[in-house]
Amino acid sequence: TDTWALDSQSGDITTANLFSVFYASSSLALSVGTGGVIIKFDGSSWATKSSGVSSHLLHVFISSNYSLAVGYNGVILKSTDNGETWVKKKSGVTNDLWACFISGDEAWAIGTSGIILHSTDSGETWNVQPSGVSTTLNGIFMFSTNFGIIVGDYGVVLSYDGSSWVQEESATPNWLFGIWSVATDFTITVGYAGSIYELK
Repeated sequence: TDTWALDSQSGDITTANLFSVFYASSSLALSVGTGGVIIKFDGSSWATKSSGVSSHLLHVFISSNYSLAVGYNGVILKSTDNGETWVKKKSGVTNDLWACFISGDEAWAIGTSGIILHSTDSGETWNVQPSGVSTTLNGIFMFSTNFGIIVGDYGVVLSYDGSSWVQEESATPNWLFGIWSVATDFTITVGYAGSIYELK
């Protein structure tokens, strides 16, 4: 599309600041934000869903079998009915969690102070994976359960080999906030001051 238009429901469903949106299909999208707000699009309209928490939610991810939302104070929420209902899972940490990613039965959540949480049972239980860094981690993309990349403050880049995370040489000292890929040979990370980098 060449132009953007404000959704006709904007401001009617919620006035919360919305930080993340995940569009799974023409009939399913989720967005999360301040005060634990979760809204769901069913193909025709948006509606609020109860999160059961008041913490700010910073990121949401939808997979074919379950969805996750993460946020302040180590909050992790899981849904198995496409975002209709949510259950809080024990993260074991109080770090703010800035992003999450699902790859089959495995899932990751990342955030402040270099925290990386890993689940091997579809988000039911979580364990810490050492990151080797203390900076905030902002974005994650998993190509498979054996290969992934995390980006964060001060240009931090971590790679995963299926067992551990290793810090890689970075092209910038700028904060990196997001990463996404459409193929293993085309991966983009973006960040501070208009930074756009392609993984080579």
